[in-house]
Amino acid sequence: GRGASASGSAVTVTAAGVYVLSGSCAAGSVTVAAGPGDKVSLVLDGLSLVNPKGPAVFVKSADKVFLTTSAGTSSTLADGPSYKAFDGETELDAAVYSRSDLAFNGSGTLEVRGNLAHGIVSRDDLVVGSGTLRVSSVKTGVSGKDSVRIAGGSLSVEAGSNGIRATNALEPSKGYVYVKGGAVSVRSGKEAFQAETCIRIDGGSVNAEAGGSGLRCGADYLQTGGSVLVCSLSSNGKYPLAYSNSAEVSGGTFAALGSSEAGLGLTACSNQASFAVSFPGQGPGTDFSVTDASGNSVISFHPSRAYSSCTVSAPGLVPGASYTVRCGGSDVLGVTMDAPLVNRLAPN
Repeated sequence: GRGASASGSAVTVTAAGVYVLSGSCAAGSVTVAAGPGDKVSLVLDGLSLVNPKGPAVFVKSADKVFLTTSAGTSSTLADGPSYKAFDGETELDAAVYSRSDLAFNGSGTLEVRGNLAHGIVSRDDLVVGSGTLRVSSVKTGVSGKDSVRIAGGSLSVEAGSNGIRATNALEPSKGYVYVKGGAVSVRSGKEAFQAETCIRIDGGSVNAEAGGSGLRCGADYLQTGGSVLVCSLSSNGKYPLAYSNSAEVSGGTFAALGSSEAGLGLTACSNQASFAVSFPGQGPGTDFSVTDASGNSVISFHPSRAYSSCTVSAPGLVPGASYTVRCGGSDVLGVTMDAPLVNRLAPN
């Protein structure tokens, strides 16, 4: 249609508008090369698109591009396992690669497979607003240079290296990860979340298991709501929660499990208490929970990795009360909250 052209199985979009894509193609691509003020919406209506020679979708230029999934449909975007693709001097090494703002929304399901390296890369901002997005990758799953913002929907990431990352380290107001809503699940070989500046959680749910740090911030970690459950390998400075400046929880539920080396607890908490303790090691798949003096559950977690420490904060934790850390259904440690912030982790 108007604003779009095709050369064989390669489609190029050059103007603002809404473009509906459907069908199956095992050797094709979609390139957006629109004007700097153009907003482009690519509606994925049951599309299966594989590009063995580069990104399935490449945004070369536009103001913002939306990948919208139609209700009741499932779509797939994938690249090949071995190729070299460049735009000038920039290597295009993701199944979805964008030089512009990139947003995912809709009511359907999208699966992105990064078979060469990365799943989704935006050299600007990356937003997940609604719909179901599943990403698997050899290296990084989801990367936004200036920010990664998750407002709703469901996002699951299986990554060989980093799960979700924001990479701008040159501008203090950028390079952050922000979760406002939605359900986020990450399984990563290295860091689950990595932000050059800050990670902020205001709502939604985060469940992350990492071979490296669970949450790594170049500056600060801040949580005002939602649920965050993290478990990491925790060795050689790879802690479930790692930061340079501060880590504060003022609302929501937070649990970070790691090894007894995990010497970074929270630096501040308000509206609820927090404790960080170490205890005898627990094997992979051992249920974790914290109960109050009446046996009521304050927080619970089913991690797949081994762990021997925890940092927790929840609305049910209050100063002056006593709590029990339970692993695999057995009591392993009692904690008395003699202060709003208790840190008894083993020294690094």
